[in-house]
Amino acid sequence: MTMNKFSMKAKSCALAAAMAACFAASSTVTAEPIYINTGTDLNGDGNSLTAVFQNLGLFPDANSIYNELGAGKDGILKNGEILSFADAGSVLLSALKPLNPVTGDVEGFNSPGNGWTLQVDYQVSGFAQVVVGADIDTATVAQGATFGANEGLLPQFVNGTIKVYLVNPSNSLGAGANGQQLLQLNLQGGSATLADVTLFGALDYSWYGGGKPLVENFFNFADNGTSFYQNATAVPPVVVTWNNDFNVNPNLIPYNHSNNPNWSTNDFSSQPFAGSCGRDQLCRATNLNMTVRFDAPEPATLALLGLGLLGVGVSRRNRKSTQ
Repeated sequence: MTMNKFSMKAKSCALAAAMAACFAASSTVTAEPIYINTGTDLNGDGNSLTAVFQNLGLFPDANSIYNELGAGKDGILKNGEILSFADAGSVLLSALKPLNPVTGDVEGFNSPGNGWTLQVDYQVSGFAQVVVGADIDTATVAQGATFGANEGLLPQFVNGTIKVYLVNPSNSLGAGANGQQLLQLNLQGGSATLADVTLFGALDYSWYGGGKPLVENFFNFADNGTSFYQNATAVPPVVVTWNNDFNVNPNLIPYNHSNNPNWSTNDFSSQPFAGSCGRDQLCRATNLNMTVRFDAPEPATLALLGLGLLGVGVSRRNRKSTQ
């Protein structure tokens, strides 16, 4: 027998509404309180836990390489022009913030001797729209020149990952001489103005082969004491999300170094792009003030999706009983 078209549409709408409500509720930008469990008592206080905090504070130098699209690569930024871009960087974590209390235990973070820190490597790519009042020739732009007010490059992010590594030179935590990857954050989307950017996505443990307590127990939610890994591998899994907001300051104009008399060989050799900025590419290095936060869907949100799926299941059973 064939299903009545109206009942099929009603069932599809019910499922769509339930899922839309779930994802709308979970997309709210919030920050769950978290703590770190190093697995080793580094300060003799009887435990291996840091104080509770909410954000990872970073100040990376973003190395951005832009490519003009199409055949007419003239190095001139024109209003409305679309560029492709790739950003990459690596930085050591600067702060666990805000600690609660402010003088709370950091369990050896950024401490000498047996201390540890976190290294954050990131890469993102996408497209950027040029917003300028008048054309800018990147072959003549002065070193350190910035865009004017209400000018800049408006990005749209397509792909990206952020990887977090434990760095522990003394190996007091058993991370090994080369450190230990703890997290991978996959980019799922973002929003941007000319000066401010927000990225968001979800944690991904597909890279992890198992058997490392540091990976499985390091990051934890303070409200219920569960680790990021426990949530991500639960049945059904709880998607741990992240968001990262930062500002672009100063808002530098990218330069075409190969044709720019203001960028001598000596000047360029001291820049982070030495050897990586191609002849037809536009490049800039910008210091970013990043804040990374983590969250997980509330049980009520998951229940909402569950009820929607349950309703669809009941609809299917009722349909079978009438056939």
